[in-house]
This record gives sequence, C-alpha cells and structure tokens, in this order.
Amino acid sequence: MSDITEEIAAAAARLIVDEGMDWRAAKQRAARDLGAPRAALPGNDEVDSCTATTARRPRSRCSTSA
Repeated sequence: MSDITEEIAAAAARLIVDEGMDWRAAKQRAARDLGAPRAALPGNDEVDSCTATTARRPRSRCSTSA
C-alpha cells in the first residue's frame, strides 16, 4: 500500500472510531482533508486494520504493510 493510501486509512479509521462516521464517507473525507486523489482510497480491509489499531491505541499509527 502506498504511503498516501496508508495515511487515508489511518485518518478514516480515526473518523470512524472517534466520530462514528460511515466507512465510505470517512474514506472520502480523509482523502479530501489530505488533498489526495480518490484513486488513492484504501479498501475496507485496510481501514479495518487501522480501525482495530485506533480503537486500542488512539494516538498510534496503524501499519497495514505485510
């Protein structure tokens, strides 16, 4: 996953956990806030990985790299 896609996933996860946003809306808002193209949107599995990390440790950065 590219760095920008990972940043979007992490930002979307924070929006989902902290604000209860819908996944699609969170990914789109995160991309917009980061100035990223829609083509860089992560898949739900990538956001899911970050959501689990964010829920356990809100200030940590998720790592979806295998």
